[in-house]
Amino acid sequence: MIRTRTPPPAWVGLSSSDAKTADRLAEVLEGAGYALTRLGPPSRAVEALAHSPPSVALCHQSEIRPLASFCSRVRQEPGLRDMPLLGMGPSGNPKEIAEVLDAGADDFLARPFSPELLLARVRALLRRRQWSQGGPATELEAGSLRLALLERTASLSGRVLALTRLEFDLLAYLMARPGQALTRTEILQSVWKYPPDVETRTLDKHVESLRRKLGVLDGLIQTVRSVGFRFKFPG
Repeated sequence: MIRTRTPPPAWVGLSSSDAKTADRLAEVLEGAGYALTRLGPPSRAVEALAHSPPSVALCHQSEIRPLASFCSRVRQEPGLRDMPLLGMGPSGNPKEIAEVLDAGADDFLARPFSPELLLARVRALLRRRQWSQGGPATELEAGSLRLALLERTASLSGRVLALTRLEFDLLAYLMARPGQALTRTEILQSVWKYPPDVETRTLDKHVESLRRKLGVLDGLIQTVRSVGFRFKFPG
């Protein structure tokens, strides 16, 4: 049996007032497998967030007061009032940090940033979002194949599969739509965010790589001639 209920994608929006800090944070987040959108400096980030809210937003500011102001502006947008928001900045006094939280941040992380703590805070915010939405399933299963969507781990008969970020996203997208013939354009737009007129063989290469890693279960990903691909019901 395949469980097809999926949580919101683990998609992180990142804004920072400092380019070097943004690069370091992006390296940690992308290294953990999260899909990342750089929102630019906070002065432009609210508009970007309102246009396309991510699963969780991170905002770094070099000073506490501008960070609190940013959080307040985010929460004034109707579509962003429930979006998980992590504020990051210098280690301030409790009163200043409370100001950031009162302005709308769900959590605060002080510099210097620990990669382990940063990722733990992101996971916690994602869990909170899922709980608030009624606790949908966080796994996809097809026989002995299992994907843990929040942890972004894949296993086959209990053995961990070493998947790249895009391989994981592609497999999750196919598994969440079992039996459906999905077009190449649809997959490239949804997983790679490519425009519809792009011609590329990257999808075929990723499918080929996935099939190798699935071994005896490589037939779960079927080619639909002149259309694209389909995830087959096991058994």
